[in-house]
Amino acid sequence: RGAARRLDEEQVAGLSASVQASDRWVRRQAVAVLAEALIPLSRPALEAALLDPDEEVRGRAAAALTPS
Repeated sequence: RGAARRLDEEQVAGLSASVQASDRWVRRQAVAVLAEALIPLSRPALEAALLDPDEEVRGRAAAALTPS
């Protein structure tokens, strides 16, 4: 994993909403950013992404939530 981004509460809220978007590309990007930041505020959105119909979204979320 690269250098983590610093996200504030408002950014996490926006990305969390994007995890629910109908466009899988948007969901993939949101999960990628949340996974990179991996702060406690992002955990609920990443956990929700584990149920996403898109395999890549689920995989990124699972990888982010798995201890390294």
